[in-house]
Amino acid sequence: MPEVKEIYKAKTGVEPVVWLDQKLGDIPNTNFQAADILYKLGFDAVHVLPLIGPDCAGALQIAAERNDIGQEGVFIQVINMTHDGYKEAKKDYFKDEVIDKLRERTLGTYTYPVKIGKETITTKIRAIGTIEPANRPYELFEGYKRIYKDKIMIISIGIGTQGALPGSALYAGATCEGIGRFIFNGVNGIDSPGNITKKADLWQTNLRYSLLRQDTQMNLIR
Repeated sequence: MPEVKEIYKAKTGVEPVVWLDQKLGDIPNTNFQAADILYKLGFDAVHVLPLIGPDCAGALQIAAERNDIGQEGVFIQVINMTHDGYKEAKKDYFKDEVIDKLRERTLGTYTYPVKIGKETITTKIRAIGTIEPANRPYELFEGYKRIYKDKIMIISIGIGTQGALPGSALYAGATCEGIGRFIFNGVNGIDSPGNITKKADLWQTNLRYSLLRQDTQMNLIR
């Protein structure tokens, strides 16, 4: 990984930040060992599934600190996923407030004892980013408006292949969009980021109206 970063920096003049979309979701000790290896390989951040438990996310925080990566959270919590089965899981398994509680716990206001081997460490759990679905921008918008605001980086996935249009998540409050498959699965071959930017400008106007209309309807209901 360090070699890849150097090649990228030499070509672009930009220091890359590389995170791994691995979605660690095991017990704290196993998450710690996996994250420890990944940080040593040179990854700057790793994804984790916080619904497994706050100590499972905290294990990544401890691994990062022990690798001198930083104190402010160097993992990304996967809060709300894009695939159809996750919608079923939320409906069948989660209470209404569970997603909001997971969102709140990304912001560094929650501490939890994390057991690594025989050691228990009380850890303040703070992510550098959170995952929200671009293909359900109304859910993203609600999370941004009520909880996230500008307190955390919101990474939104589901562009193209899973139905979302480029720019839709950005207007709904996301910090950035994941567009890898959208670029490489273009109808006419590999698309360009510049062309995707033009598409995003076209679609943001439509989404702006839709979100405003939904927000107005929700206020009337309340």
